[in-house]
Amino acid sequence: MSRTIKVVFPVAGMGTRSLPASGANPKEMMPVVDKPLIQCAVEEALAAGMTEMIFVAGRKRTIEDHFDTAFELETEREKRGQAESLKMVRSIVPSRLSYLTCARTVGARSGSPTASRRCSGKR
Repeated sequence: MSRTIKVVFPVAGMGTRSLPASGANPKEMMPVVDKPLIQCAVEEALAAGMTEMIFVAGRKRTIEDHFDTAFELETEREKRGQAESLKMVRSIVPSRLSYLTCARTVGARSGSPTASRRCSGKR
């Protein structure tokens, strides 16, 4: 039986510490070479053996949209016979993702109670 190892990404907040760079894009979507910062973080967590990704976010849906399945893109890649590109697109989405919404973001630890309830199995 494999163990579930959870990682919590606290991505709520307005990104005011990283202004003006985060003015147009949320801080977690800022590019690192050729992919968003959150994608790099998830890849690192998967490489370290984490099995469940938990995102504690505010009112933004950018991470949810980023890791959502792109049916149109996948269908187009299949039609064109672009197997390598299709494999890359499908590898972006980890198998176990959870999104938690913090109703109120006040400071650096707003999502901690929400995340701890989720990790302990309470809702």
